[in-house]
Amino acid sequence: MAKTDIDSRKRGVGYTGDTTLGHRHGYGSFNYPGPRFSYEGQWKASIQHGHGKLILPDGSYYEGNFNKGQLDGHGHHYHAGTGNAYTGQWNEGERCGTGLMEYGDGGRYQGNWWLGHRHGEGELQEADGSCYAGGFVRHYRHGQGQQAYVNGDVYEGEWERDRRHGNGTMTYKNGCMYQGGWKEGHYHGHGILIDVSGVRYDGLWENGRATGTIRTGHIN
Repeated sequence: MAKTDIDSRKRGVGYTGDTTLGHRHGYGSFNYPGPRFSYEGQWKASIQHGHGKLILPDGSYYEGNFNKGQLDGHGHHYHAGTGNAYTGQWNEGERCGTGLMEYGDGGRYQGNWWLGHRHGEGELQEADGSCYAGGFVRHYRHGQGQQAYVNGDVYEGEWERDRRHGNGTMTYKNGCMYQGGWKEGHYHGHGILIDVSGVRYDGLWENGRATGTIRTGHIN
């Protein structure tokens, strides 16, 4: 395996490292022309393959495994524009598998990813202090999950595209509790609301409002 320096005199553009049969092969660094970005790491047949670090002009970078030129395997990516930093699994250039995203605004997500989206089971801690643990579909809270709100309220139940939807229980910080159906974030269908004095409201709801006759009574 030979060592070579290709076109490095052209204002820092070019490759320095191992070659085989005229290909970048082994370990080396390459400074790309145009808006300056660089790669240092392992190569196979002139393609990034193995462990390496890719640095972009704005200071963003990826360090980890490459497979045939794509981010693939385990790696760390930092985005300079947002301050977001992801460490975890990749597949063909997308966050895919399990990983930790630390957002620039102070939030964080630990869990499953698919095609760059939060997808599957995970835990999201938002910048305001609220926390959700449960299912995700394409970034949305979806399926079964528990949300602890910053005001002290806690919801546990079903979700659809980031809204409480299906069956679930909301326990309010003030002592009230609602258990029953939800639609797009509102009480809907059959549900039971218990207020702080212990009075129980049992009946049908539509978009957050009681409809028809509500049976009332105290908890025994």
